[in-house]
Amino acid sequence: MQMEQKVIDARKISKQIMLMVLILFINSIKVFSQNEDNEFQINFIKTIHYPEYLKNSCTPVFANLLIDVSEKGLIRDLLISDSAPQIFKDEFENEKKKLNIQLLEKIIAARNLKNCGILIPIFYVYGQDYCTNSFADFISNKYLTFESRAYTKLTISLEPIFLNFYRPVH
Repeated sequence: MQMEQKVIDARKISKQIMLMVLILFINSIKVFSQNEDNEFQINFIKTIHYPEYLKNSCTPVFANLLIDVSEKGLIRDLLISDSAPQIFKDEFENEKKKLNIQLLEKIIAARNLKNCGILIPIFYVYGQDYCTNSFADFISNKYLTFESRAYTKLTISLEPIFLNFYRPVH
């Protein structure tokens, strides 16, 4: 009887240890995940609409979004690299005030970023059977210039903004 009690107690302890390990594992995922880093990217896709002309002409975008952060950790400006088509840059300028900047401010505060830039690559491409996406045609030395100037501050990169358009050929 005493032996059976020890086996039952050992099973209870084993289950408690497994539960603790599971809780620690879940918490470690929360700590190391970067969900807050891609919330802005989702907001960008929902806010900045890809111009119909670019969709209809099979024009992809390979560019960078630059978030310029001041010495005080405040957002100075948001710029699209010169490699983006002008019509996309115009759409961005018209709509950027609608972006949820607080999502970026959370990242800046959490990482204590000051006097630097944040680069977020932007890739708007098409499914392979609809349009041809040639990186060579759209990525040039303009990929890392903003308003015809190279950005000279230290930068960090976040996950890209990626949107894949797909329209089957009939």
